[in-house]
Amino acid sequence: MFKYSDLKYLRRRVFLDLHDRVFGSGYRMDGANFSMPLGSHPSPRRAILRGTYEENERALIKAHLPQDLPAIELGGSYGIVSHAIRRALSPGSQLVVVEANPNLIATCRTNVSLGGAVDRTTVVQAAVAYGGARVRFKLTKNVHTSHLVFDDVPGEGIVDVPSVTLQSLRVAQQISGPFSLICDIEGAELLVLRNDAAALADCAMIIMETHPPAYATMGGSMDEVLSRLSDLGFHIFDRRAEVIAARR
Repeated sequence: MFKYSDLKYLRRRVFLDLHDRVFGSGYRMDGANFSMPLGSHPSPRRAILRGTYEENERALIKAHLPQDLPAIELGGSYGIVSHAIRRALSPGSQLVVVEANPNLIATCRTNVSLGGAVDRTTVVQAAVAYGGARVRFKLTKNVHTSHLVFDDVPGEGIVDVPSVTLQSLRVAQQISGPFSLICDIEGAELLVLRNDAAALADCAMIIMETHPPAYATMGGSMDEVLSRLSDLGFHIFDRRAEVIAARR
């Protein structure tokens, strides 16, 4: 049965696809002209045009991210928040961006590069996961809802991608000592808190989008996230909706 929401989606997508064909696929926000894949979901494209794309994450990054520490971003997506991180960092500070979706890597690299310091910026195609060298990952129509898959049931849009842990990433990218962590990985942040205490011992600040509904599928909860942050020595000092900023 065709729903009104489907009609709204089609109308928005047709309008934005026409916008891309007439004006190019550049979407301006924060003084940068971001590239977006033709035919991508209309929601993020509309948000960029309105200046509201991941506005809570971008606000906390602008307000609090230390300039002179290396930064690791888990969940780079289109590279737009990555760009905000890059701009907040000093040119000499290292930025490592991790994105699981193989279809987004080129776009992510293009958009984060608009922030400069290309020689100090690395985009890694992998998912943060624990238990094997590769992991199953579900690609969804709206890339912001793509997520890890924890069973072996076949399904449309499920691909195998390389996996990394926060600690293995730090070793591979030669990040030692204090660093900042920015995290938006659709619930898998709970796995990081559960499994990567050694790496988080060096983390000075976390800016994290939380996903309470996803935690239930992992046998967890928002209370567990808060408890684990506290046990690891973090306290939350700022919050905007579901995005928290915590430091030691």
